[in-house]
Amino acid sequence: MSSALSLRLRLTVIILVPLIGVAVAVGYWQLQTARQTAQGVFERALLTVALAVANDVAVSEGAALSRETLDLLSDSSGGPVFYHVYAPDGVIVAGYATPPVGIPRQTAPLPQPLTFEARYLGRPVSGVRLQTQTQIEGFAGIFTTTVWQDRAVRDGFVQDLLRRNLAALSAVLAALLLIVWFGVRLGLRPLLDLEAAIRRRSSDELSPIRRPVPVEVAGVVETLNGLFAQVSSTLA
Repeated sequence: MSSALSLRLRLTVIILVPLIGVAVAVGYWQLQTARQTAQGVFERALLTVALAVANDVAVSEGAALSRETLDLLSDSSGGPVFYHVYAPDGVIVAGYATPPVGIPRQTAPLPQPLTFEARYLGRPVSGVRLQTQTQIEGFAGIFTTTVWQDRAVRDGFVQDLLRRNLAALSAVLAALLLIVWFGVRLGLRPLLDLEAAIRRRSSDELSPIRRPVPVEVAGVVETLNGLFAQVSSTLA
């Protein structure tokens, strides 16, 4: 019985090891996908906030932001968003006086929104900067709007998404382990039945084994029958 269990364990390992390798590869792929998905979601959310801030600043001439924009700033994609708007001459029009540190330098007007990674008050942040042609109190020019959010918000989203995916993957692997373990046991049952039949034979019973056996052990049974025939012939 121990040899049968050893074969059972061996078959289980042979089947499961490639499956675990595939699962690890899938888990890594899911991690990269989660990061890319989170980055795309958060960049679009920040761009929406930046456009809303720029529009409100233009409409109110920097006096106030709408309730909808304030709601976006207070909780966008799971966390608060900070903003900063300044005029062409560098004067702050609205927002926080301290912008993030490490935003890429620009030598020309931005043709499209710029996404960046920087630091704000010592913490890593992700942000979006855009420039719009605006007129405020008779002063027209290119106004720069910058919005940013603590990167921990995005990282938490990625971790939560990854935990859910890994939980589902672990459940699938556990189910596969049970299926393989009991499936191998069921597959080895004919071999165990053959072992039990041989064990029940008496020491002087040398007749051939006639019971149906799996193709994989038919050669073993044929060799054993040949051995029985040689012993019987020798005894005769």
